[in-house]
Order: sequence, then structure tokens, then C-alpha cells
Amino acid sequence: MLKPAAIYKDILIEKFTSILYTEDYYFYCGYPSTELPEIEVEDGRYNYAIVDKEDNVIGFFSYQVFSLTNTAHNFGLISFDKGNPIVGIDIYYKLKELIKTYHKLEWAVVGDNPIKLMYDKFCAHYDGFTHRLHDVTRNLKGELVDSFIYEILNNDK
Repeated sequence: MLKPAAIYKDILIEKFTSILYTEDYYFYCGYPSTELPEIEVEDGRYNYAIVDKEDNVIGFFSYQVFSLTNTAHNFGLISFDKGNPIVGIDIYYKLKELIKTYHKLEWAVVGDNPIKLMYDKFCAHYDGFTHRLHDVTRNLKGELVDSFIYEILNNDK
């Protein structure tokens, strides 16, 4: 279930801090980073804690809305409980809702992130577009990595 992240801010910061120097955090940021995300309430930014039935925080999901072009973009997603299907299910339904609400969804992923295959399938299912950018960042091993940008358009909006 998605709930406002501000309710769980301290728990989220603790969970992000616990994975700060890991590959999971690299995949979340898209580059090696030691800067924690800001979990603040601000206009046009939507931050959610993903929680299970017992109200345990198992993930984080965020995005921004650019009203001029009616675009949801600048997505962030991480699971703190790898393999828990609740994360994927909750995000799938939220993305379907966002596709109906906005003219465009736009997000990016580094090429060595295992979730890329799911993003490819999701984007293709909605007749979206995938753009490859070459040698965008370095992974934790220091290797140059490509980045991929996804777009899904809703021409009814």
C-alpha cells in the first residue's frame, strides 16, 4: 500500500542510510552517491512509503509533476524487501493510474539495473519509447554504463 512518505520519514531515512554504500543505492540514484534523498512535502512532488499489511515500510516511490507539459517524471523507486511482490504490484497499479492522469510519463534507469527488463516490458506494453544514452555514468566497479530513458504518452490528455 502506498502512504505519504512524510508519515514514515524517520524510518525511510534509516532504511536509506542502511543501504547507502550498496549496489541497491547505486541503482536507486543512477550513479554512485552518498547523498540521502530529501523526503519533504513540496508542491508538485509526490513521495510515498510502500508498506505491507502490518504497516512495515518495504519500499519508497516518488515522482514529480511538471504541470506545463502535464508530465509525471523524475521517478524514484526502491524496495527495501527484495522479492516482496507488494512493491511491484503497488507500483504497477500506481503507474497505470498515472498513465491515465497525465499526458506523459518519463523515467530513467542505468543499464546494469536488473529492473531494466521489467521497464522494457512495461514501456512496450503501453507503446512507449525507449532512448539509449551511452556512457552516462560509472557503476560501483568504475565501469562506464549506459542509461535508458522511457516515455509513455497518453494523447488523450
